[in-house]
Parts: sequence; C-alpha cells; structure tokens
Amino acid sequence: MKIMVIGGDERNFYLTKKLILNGYDARWYCAELFGKTETGKKIRDDISSFDAAVLPLPLTRDGETLNCPFSRDRISLSQLSRLLKGKTVFTSDDRISGINYFSDKRVIVDNARLTAVGFLAELLAHEKRDIMGKKALVTGFGNVSKCVCKLLSDNGVRVFVAARDPVQRHEARAMGYSSAGFKEAEKIISGFDYIVNTVPAKVFSDTAVAEIPENAFFFELSSGVPKETFESKGAYIECRGMPGKHTPKGAGEVIADFICSKLRE
Repeated sequence: MKIMVIGGDERNFYLTKKLILNGYDARWYCAELFGKTETGKKIRDDISSFDAAVLPLPLTRDGETLNCPFSRDRISLSQLSRLLKGKTVFTSDDRISGINYFSDKRVIVDNARLTAVGFLAELLAHEKRDIMGKKALVTGFGNVSKCVCKLLSDNGVRVFVAARDPVQRHEARAMGYSSAGFKEAEKIISGFDYIVNTVPAKVFSDTAVAEIPENAFFFELSSGVPKETFESKGAYIECRGMPGKHTPKGAGEVIADFICSKLRE
C-alpha cells in the first residue's frame, strides 16, 4: 500500500519512517523546507498513485489552510478535500472526512502525556532553577491537565486546580490537589509562581490577569488566553504543539502505530 503523509511538523517525518518500517510505501509531502522529503513534488501530481493519505495534527492553524510549517505551499482545506476524494484518509480533525486518529483514546492519552513532558521542558528552560516548593495554578482537569499536575507534583510543586466542573474538582482533590472554581481561584491568583492554562476558552477576567505577579510565568497550552491580554505583565509562554517540538519521534510513532493497526483490521 502507498501512503502519502501530507504537511505537519517534525513528528510526521518520524511517522513516515515508522510506516516504512512496517512495510508501507510511505512518503512525506508538503515539507520541502525540512530537507528530507519529496522536495518540489505536488500532491495533485502524485495523489492518483497513492492508496491512502495521512493529515497532520493539528489539521490547520488558521481554520482555512492545511498546517504545513515546512512548506511554501498553502493548501486550502476545501481543495485538499477534493484531491483526497475516494482515498482512505487518516485525519486529526473532522473538517476533512476520514478516520480520525485523534478521536482514539490511546492517541489522546499519549499525546496528553507528551504535551505535559514538553511543558515541563519549557518550564525548566525558562525557570532555570529548582522548581521544588513553587506553587502552580492549573486550569481544567482533562487529560493534559492531569498529566501536567502529576509532573509538577512529582517535582515538588504545590498544585492547585481550577475547574468549572464540580466532578473534576472532586477528582482533583481525590488525587491530592487543592481545587476550586474559577471565581475562587481568581481571588488567590496573585499567590502563584506558575499559571498553566489547558482550557480552550477565556477562564480568567482581565481584572484577575492584572493580579498575576510580575515575576510569575503563564503557560498557554491551549488557546484560551491570547498573549495580548498580558501586555508587559508577567512572562507569557505559548506551549501549543509541545509533542511536535520536544518529542516528535515518540509523537509521530504513536500516530503511526494507530494507522498500522487500522490498516491491519
């Protein structure tokens, strides 16, 4: 079977290699700037000879074009959808129909863990000192948040979870963390060294953000708080796409394993 891997970051380089190791004829397109791929070849010229396509995670950064950080080409999602018609498609987003590998629980959990590992690398790189004894406010208590909280706690950071869902708050307390709703968390936000947002929504008021200490770090793991909200206050560190930045080999192989298992069914 011939598989066309399209766009994405470095994890798709390793995804392609893993597919090849599993016996598939796989090639990475729309990544000519990476320097190790099908330089200069266009999807539309070769797609007819391929049986399946793999799309990146995330599928898009702007909602309109494919996520292709290593390509000069800009491919609209509508154009790509037409090109892939009749092919087996592995996607990370239902905006293009196919088998959604990012709806698989195993992929979600592994991606959350690798996101947390990448976050910790960013934290240590910016902090440049021991984090034991520091205090962190983590928003939400989904897959990513749980992994972040565990890594912080394992390294001696005191963790406070702010969550809207009372069940999540109860679960956080059951795991040994302090927890409350967002309104309660806003009242004590000035007492934290790190604020880690894992919620894709604005959860703190501008008034609360203004209370964040000048020497605190704000880590954005989702898309809930834009950098402009902070102006010059505190250190804002964007941590989206952590698996692709810090653990691309492991992250790519997780997706490749899912694809191989589906193709063997």
